[in-house]
Amino acid sequence: MFNINRHTKLSKLLLVWSLILTLIVCHSYFQVGLPQTHDGSNHLARFANYKIAVKEGQFPPRLAPNLMNHYTYPVFNYNYPLANLLSLPFSALKISYETIFKLLSLLFLFFGGWGTAVMVESFFYAQDEKKQHKSSISSWSIGLALVVYYSSVYLINLIFFRGSIGEIMAYGLWPWMINSVITKPKINVFNILLWTGWWLVHNVMAVFGWPILFLAALMNQNFKFNNLKKYLLLGLISLFASLWFWLPALAELNLISAGHSQIVSNSSSHLLRLGQLFFGQTQFGFSRTGSIDDISFALGILQTCILVLGLSLLIFKIIFRQKKKKGRDILLPLLAVAVVLLIFQLTVTKDIWIYFKPLQIIQFPWRLGFFIPVFLSVLAVYIWQNLNSKLLKLLFILLSFGQIFQLIHIKPEALVHQSNADWDAFPESTTTNNEDKPETFKYLLIGDWQPAPFITNGDGISTVGFWSGSRHTYNLQLATEAVIIEPVMMFAGWQTTVNNKLVEYYDNDNIQGRLAYRLPAGEYKIESKFTQHTWSRMLGNMISLTTGICITIFFFLKKWRYDK
Repeated sequence: MFNINRHTKLSKLLLVWSLILTLIVCHSYFQVGLPQTHDGSNHLARFANYKIAVKEGQFPPRLAPNLMNHYTYPVFNYNYPLANLLSLPFSALKISYETIFKLLSLLFLFFGGWGTAVMVESFFYAQDEKKQHKSSISSWSIGLALVVYYSSVYLINLIFFRGSIGEIMAYGLWPWMINSVITKPKINVFNILLWTGWWLVHNVMAVFGWPILFLAALMNQNFKFNNLKKYLLLGLISLFASLWFWLPALAELNLISAGHSQIVSNSSSHLLRLGQLFFGQTQFGFSRTGSIDDISFALGILQTCILVLGLSLLIFKIIFRQKKKKGRDILLPLLAVAVVLLIFQLTVTKDIWIYFKPLQIIQFPWRLGFFIPVFLSVLAVYIWQNLNSKLLKLLFILLSFGQIFQLIHIKPEALVHQSNADWDAFPESTTTNNEDKPETFKYLLIGDWQPAPFITNGDGISTVGFWSGSRHTYNLQLATEAVIIEPVMMFAGWQTTVNNKLVEYYDNDNIQGRLAYRLPAGEYKIESKFTQHTWSRMLGNMISLTTGICITIFFFLKKWRYDK
């Protein structure tokens, strides 16, 4: 899979071109600080809290210990964990979170460019079980495909304005995912890691990507429904490997407000006008409810030209009934997927978005634009291969350099730079509307946090032995009956033992969702600890662990038998 000379015949020059384009699109990373974006700071704070949670004994982490001014926040139970997982080795080496963000972005985008070249060539292979016959596909056409991939406005927004590390990484994985379903299905280590990574890289992209991958599989000119068995097996293995995250995220969704938050219910208000798909100034801004946005969601000039020429070529073939070449022509399915994804971003589909409420989990319908550049990359190669006009090819080359010139001159709104200690102490939630906050938590005065319990409705003193975001130990001497409140959000998984016996939690209008319990007068030894002790977490952890062990044993035995 990684031997480019044997697997794809991809020249080293194209890998160098991918690297150059990666460095160009990420040029703002080569200075102190990170571009000021919508979500960038939030991800740095998550890197920090993921590291802290692991150090405090959470594995896998589900509760961010220091967010919400140390009142904790269960963001890791619900939000894509791959970037946070991959940040851990770098954090252990004491590399700054800002540098980690940059490294992950650079690595995944270079990987994505490589994957785009591999995927494009896979589309133009005539496959059979015994051999592969390569069609005449030029390096120039693949170079054009890479420019289409790297210069999309969607990617520019991600890097310079939106800053979602999960989507940036998903953008790098997406070409490989497409390649995995248009080639002969293989149950190997690479594909298992790839598909498992896709489940974990970004919640929305993972969910909406699967049906699009199925459509991509149908584009394989030698597609056989028997292949679905292997795709299904690969999908199930990767799903089981990621259930440690997905099962609790879904089973415990009713504990937080995300499922009915305003950002979900307003999704149809973020649909685009037709003009927004093709025009708009690339600049820092936001997606507003209503018809006017101050951030561009256009395809890009080069990408629009590719789409228009593709449609023109299709019309030409239909009118003149051009004789088909041997094998299935991929022009129509490529255009169909791209056009459908474009149409579903438009206001004309508003009734569909409102009626089919599960679609609203995408939050912003323009996110469908994420999936389009890869298909336009393949379409670019198709058009280049079918163009007889040197003038049009020259136009493509000029447009490509124009796009690259634009990339070089885009600048971030500002730069953000803080020390790791500052990100460790990040006091906010890292989500837009605090949508991962437990439904029962109504307490607003989180500025009163202290590393000790509050004793209310009675008299007594506390002596703290240990206090972290995931575990508290202390002694109590109560002169009267009292209510003990620990300054953390009450969330499934917390367990408190009083003199080694589990205590039942207590809530009312004064406690407002904090961890609290009632005790009579006396002396007590207290330990409160955040655990994995919910049915969905224990089951998800067990299935994923078992799957990992089985996969390891299977491939070890397979290699052992092969070597023997």
